[in-house]
Amino acid sequence: MNEENKTQSELLDELQRLKNRIADLEQRQRETASQCVDSGTVDEVLDIIRSSSVVAITWQNAPGWPIEYVTNNVDSVLGYTQCRSLKRLIF
Repeated sequence: MNEENKTQSELLDELQRLKNRIADLEQRQRETASQCVDSGTVDEVLDIIRSSSVVAITWQNAPGWPIEYVTNNVDSVLGYTQCRSLKRLIF
């Protein structure tokens, strides 16, 4: 379906799915990182990244290089929302 033809309800549903995906990816990132260091360190590192001018992005090794994860500070650093970034409307 074309982006312009989506209803408000469809757009809100898509937004919620993207928010859930972000939360799932952040949790997975914490779990993966915690295998190497304790979770307090992982949270500290994520807090440092989110409060800095650094944006962390993970792309999938797949055709078109879809974005798998982007830190939520992408809005304050680049002016794009996290959901918009994950939908590949930028980058």
